[in-house]
Formats: sequence, C-alpha cells, structure tokens
Amino acid sequence: MRCGSIDDVRRYWNHNTYYHRTLLRLLPANLDRVLDVGCGDGVFAARLADTARDVLAIDTEPAQVAEADRRTSGCDRVSVRRADFMSEPLQPDTVTWTKPRGASA
Repeated sequence: MRCGSIDDVRRYWNHNTYYHRTLLRLLPANLDRVLDVGCGDGVFAARLADTARDVLAIDTEPAQVAEADRRTSGCDRVSVRRADFMSEPLQPDTVTWTKPRGASA
C-alpha cells in the first residue's frame, strides 16, 4: 500500500498541504532515510514514505505526535516520535534529506 494514497492523506487539505507536491518534486530519487522535523499531523510524513525507504517524523507537541501516529499507523515506513530536533542525538549520516527550514508541511 502506498502511504500517500491513504484516503485520509489524499483528501486532507490545509494551508501547509498546498506545498506538498512542490516539495516532493524537489526530492532526489531513491531516498534512504528522511527526517520530517515538526511533522505536525503526519500528512507529509505519509507522503514522504512513498519516496523514501524510511521516514522519521518528530514533533514536540504530544497531540501532534498522537495524530501523526494515528494517521501513519498503516504505513510501515514511517516512525513517529515525540522529540525536540535541537536535542535529538542524530548522526549526520543517518538522514539523506530534511525538510528545508521554514517549509510548510
């Protein structure tokens, strides 16, 4: 199943989802791991999973993490967790693409 094809993801719209197609077109092919910082409700993380082998979606807000986890529950390529990017111990070689700062998603 394609994660970005989940009805909940395809039909959902807000001011952030307007930019999803543009951001997805900018991605290099065959991504290994992607970090979605400030994943919010998980819609973009689900769409990223159609392009990347593994998506780590993080957010600091418990309600957003719960919603992202619910929304991506059928998506085995997405891991959602509550974390602060500024204090998360990530190795530089573990992520192949990170959403540009200030990009809506």
